[in-house]
Amino acid sequence: MEARKPLRRHTALQGWSREHHDTLMFCLKIRQGLARHVEPARISAYLIWTWENSIQTHFRSEEEELFPLIGTNHPMVRRALKEHEKIEMLFLKTPHDDETIQLLERSLEAHIRFEERELFELMQEDLSQEVLNAVQHRRPGSVSCPTKTPDTPNVWHDAFWMNPN
Repeated sequence: MEARKPLRRHTALQGWSREHHDTLMFCLKIRQGLARHVEPARISAYLIWTWENSIQTHFRSEEEELFPLIGTNHPMVRRALKEHEKIEMLFLKTPHDDETIQLLERSLEAHIRFEERELFELMQEDLSQEVLNAVQHRRPGSVSCPTKTPDTPNVWHDAFWMNPN
């Protein structure tokens, strides 16, 4: 099997890519929580918090700022939008049991990999430098949710992925 070389992201897409990386770390934490048999209610609280503080905003920014650049009728954009709907439904379907949590985590990871490996690659190839530069000026930052310390405001406090008790 051939090793994947790291993808170079145009600076206009780097904020979204950083958010994708953070979301993959979120998925890893969910997998670790499930592997440690953490109570679904604890993981569910983290799911809802992350949806409200990060992923929902990320999805909306892609839908409003990024996807229109190649058109909402493009097959890859239609796929991304459909996946957004499915993932949102899973986030909002409460209470979350282990099966739903696992499905959400797998769906979200696969979605992020699709966007990074296929959709963003297409955008970098098909969009002009002028269009990409204009996007960069409209959205210089990212909406990632920090999860580093309990002392930081608006940071998730229950590190269930490290401490299942």
